[in-house]
Amino acid sequence: MPFEVPCHEIAFRQARDALLSARSPSGHWCGELSSSALSTATALVALTMAARARGEPDRFTDLVRGGCEWLSQNVNTDGGWGDTVRSQSNISTTCLVWAALRLASVESEIDRQSIATAESWI
Repeated sequence: MPFEVPCHEIAFRQARDALLSARSPSGHWCGELSSSALSTATALVALTMAARARGEPDRFTDLVRGGCEWLSQNVNTDGGWGDTVRSQSNISTTCLVWAALRLASVESEIDRQSIATAESWI
């Protein structure tokens, strides 16, 4: 009896091959994060931590400021944030936004208001 490859192994190989074929000629994938509080706050944390790890706290200032501004402009009417711009506010994303804004420490009136808004919702 010939050896048969399990269905899940075939599916894995097909998915892997499709992903690998989608890479650019230089070997990486191109894309962008979705417009969401969840992804924006995650990016703020990553950029802030990367800048600190490199000893260059101002390295990504413009990107961080832009992310903070996006978050302040996309708060839900109840004062919290959801995973996407269409999602209801939830505790995990609102806490992540709050932490990202605090970590970024971008000193502007908008950011202080966004931090206070998140704290009120929490």
